[in-house]
Amino acid sequence: VIVATTGWAQTPLDSLQVVSDVVEFSCGREFSAVKHSDGTFVGFGRELWQNAIDGVGDLTNLSVSTFSIGYWSGSAILEGGGVHVWGNGSGGAGSVPAGEVVSDIQSGYAHVIALRLDSTIVSWGWNEYVQATAPSQSNVVQISAGYNHNLALLSDGAAIGWGRNLYAEASPPASLRFVKVAAGWGAPSGGIDSTGHLHL
Repeated sequence: VIVATTGWAQTPLDSLQVVSDVVEFSCGREFSAVKHSDGTFVGFGRELWQNAIDGVGDLTNLSVSTFSIGYWSGSAILEGGGVHVWGNGSGGAGSVPAGEVVSDIQSGYAHVIALRLDSTIVSWGWNEYVQATAPSQSNVVQISAGYNHNLALLSDGAAIGWGRNLYAEASPPASLRFVKVAAGWGAPSGGIDSTGHLHL
């Protein structure tokens, strides 16, 4: 069961929605989406992003393995590793490189990053802070897209970041080893180390 607000943070509690029978969900800046156990997809959020919200429903007719909601748009991996992007393509988020087969995908503000089957990263979209310029790494096991920065977890537990770094959000401590990392939608980033401690 997911409990979701229907507006801004100050929305009264009596306007909360309960969305049931959910097997996967992703929350973006202005809209979110859920996948139900029967394979249907539903989007919800601000009416300003209605084209992106409506586009979530199109996933019902596709064979989707996983999906990610960003600010302007959403992205999904199809069965077989192909990529589908919908919504507002501002910044080039909808300009998917041809022929890419990926195992994970993450949508940021107006950019997308994806993990190839060979453990390298491909990215595209708005690149003002070099957030859509993927680092040359061949041992990536997990990725996370933030607003204008990204993090990647390497096979040895080290984490790397790239993109906007105003508050060191793209500079994970080199001395730490992680099991999972997350790039926030503002300045924060975080990671869980092998002892279960959370570092922000």
